[in-house]
Amino acid sequence: KLALTEWDYGGADQPSGGVAAADHLGILGRYDAAACYWGDNKPYLEAAFKLYLNYDGKGSKFGDFSVFAEADDASKGSAHAARDSKDPTRMTVVLISKDPRKPQQAKLTLPPAAGEMATIRAWRFDAGSPRIQEVAKAPAPAPDGFSDMLPPLSATLYELRFGPPSP
Repeated sequence: KLALTEWDYGGADQPSGGVAAADHLGILGRYDAAACYWGDNKPYLEAAFKLYLNYDGKGSKFGDFSVFAEADDASKGSAHAARDSKDPTRMTVVLISKDPRKPQQAKLTLPPAAGEMATIRAWRFDAGSPRIQEVAKAPAPAPDGFSDMLPPLSATLYELRFGPPSP
């Protein structure tokens, strides 16, 4: 197993540092790598960790079984996804906008084997605040995925539920 004994990108109190940390944590999860953070716990760094470990303030976490996800242009954004081994109807996806000035249009395309998406909820931090907030108007599920507009320097966690829509 790969392990990093220490990491710290700096900027823990800046939006860019939070976005970098969120991307780093997603990469560590993708490769099932271990790492120890070495540095100050500041607002944007804390937001990056909470996005994966307690995004809703009720203990909900990013999935524990990594699935393939990638962005078309890694200089503008990143994508990380995981299924939940305890709940096969749940998938989490983190989409990251690295652009400091412009919103980024994101389109997530799912393979037919993923199943029929019933609901999407989303939580995000962005350049305006390190506080993770539920997105008031999450994107609507489409047969093959969803589209969303990501604010500049933001990280958004989507909780996807599969199966028949709730009544």
